[in-house]
Amino acid sequence: MVRRMTRTFTWLAAALVAVPAARANAQEMSRYRVLIPNFQALEGANKKFGENAAKELRTLINGLATHQPIDKKEIDESLKKFKMKMEELDCIRTRQLASQMNAQVALCASYAGTPDNYAVAAEFWDVASSESLQVDPTTGVDK
Repeated sequence: MVRRMTRTFTWLAAALVAVPAARANAQEMSRYRVLIPNFQALEGANKKFGENAAKELRTLINGLATHQPIDKKEIDESLKKFKMKMEELDCIRTRQLASQMNAQVALCASYAGTPDNYAVAAEFWDVASSESLQVDPTTGVDK
């Protein structure tokens, strides 16, 4: 599963580089903070796939020189602070949370289907400008 997911979500990490730079002058010496919550399960899809996909994407993005994912622990602490659950993070709430966490970029990703063929939709949001970069839909397999 990991190899299949890596090929499937590598495009997400590549697309991230194309997101408009938020507050470029303030970020010259550091990496952009990217909020990557668990992918949102739709239509009764298995939640574990979304957790695994987000975890793997955080690992891939951490390898970029220009971006860094916000740690899962920090996400969980912020969710607790605002009395929210990860499952409640739709795109609007994800963007609001990203603003509160001083993230420059937020990922909104959801999926539906069966473990043999999940349809994944994703878009990156520049938090400062509210511009989005929609990523071409893809499929993922959970085995």
